[in-house]
Amino acid sequence: MSEQEPTVGEVMVEPIATVTPETPAGVVRRRLEGETLRSMIVVEGKRPVGVVRWRDLGSAAEGRTAGDMMTADLPVVRADMTLTEARALVHDVDIDLIPVVNDQGELVGELHRAQLILMEIERPEA
Repeated sequence: MSEQEPTVGEVMVEPIATVTPETPAGVVRRRLEGETLRSMIVVEGKRPVGVVRWRDLGSAAEGRTAGDMMTADLPVVRADMTLTEARALVHDVDIDLIPVVNDQGELVGELHRAQLILMEIERPEA
């Protein structure tokens, strides 16, 4: 008898840090440094619209914003998806933080790519 595959909801965490598209690059940099994060989800209201990564900041010229630097066309996953389904969606995407949304598209959590990789190592048959 095989055990049931874990879902995204079982391994996701609450959103740790978010910014808006209007957040200045300097503020994004200070938050990433201060909270020791590699990336943050960019939201408009409760909806994720992108992810800004540490490496996106570069020299962060004056006047730039999170919206200018974010990766916008990214997949989102739902808490009820299996980890296999989530892996298939994010396989070719170069982000380490995947937004988890509810049925209304609102941010409810974040899934770290490292968690998907770890689950793949622990469950090689999946």
